[in-house]
Amino acid sequence: MGSLPFPLSFYLFNLKVVLSCYLAQPPSGFTGWGNIAESEDYTLSSSIPIYLVNEADLHHHSESQTWLSANGFTGEANSFCLIPGEKDSIAKVLVGKPDPVDTWTLGQLPQALPAQQYHLADDWPAAMATKLWLGWRLGEYRFAKYKRQDSPPGAALMKPEGADRAYVESAIAGTFLTRDLVNTPAGDMGPEQLEAAAQTLADAHAADLTVIRGDDLLQQDGCRQNQGAAQGRKTSPAGRGLHHLG
Repeated sequence: MGSLPFPLSFYLFNLKVVLSCYLAQPPSGFTGWGNIAESEDYTLSSSIPIYLVNEADLHHHSESQTWLSANGFTGEANSFCLIPGEKDSIAKVLVGKPDPVDTWTLGQLPQALPAQQYHLADDWPAAMATKLWLGWRLGEYRFAKYKRQDSPPGAALMKPEGADRAYVESAIAGTFLTRDLVNTPAGDMGPEQLEAAAQTLADAHAADLTVIRGDDLLQQDGCRQNQGAAQGRKTSPAGRGLHHLG
């Protein structure tokens, strides 16, 4: 048998990472998608640092140069490399830094990295920290309406220092709701289901929902086509409008 081109640890670590991503096994103490960043079990000392780097930044990680070369990582945008630590752990993650850095820089990572807790190692201005966290959170989306069991938890990013939590949470809620509605097959998203979703949204934000049904809808401009489509589905057409009461 010929000798291996890289140390055995190289192959074992990469095999473990692949299996971890495939099986999505959460670490001990993992509490779920929504509250992991708030869990007292996780701190900066127990989470894995993420560094955004380009080729010029790699000299800051010279101790990992052999590993980076073996993995062919050069800091190219849309690439990342896991750096092994002690006892088969992950010491850090290097992510290729695009120019410019934008909302989607980290978007692929939630479903690509092992199910662990991560944090941004570098300080970012508040606006950029918000963008990076938003992009990560958007990447967490999974359409699971028809799955028989909940998806296993995935990688989670702690809120970066200075990030606007209220903005990110609001954007995530609105985007995920829209994606769920769009991804639901038309047979399960008729006027009644859309009205129920709108009512839920109205109740959550103390808003008033106005619903116009049947023949009354014909008096509204641009609604005749909707009337015909709804009649073809054997459902009652309806128009909806949300009005905030606050």
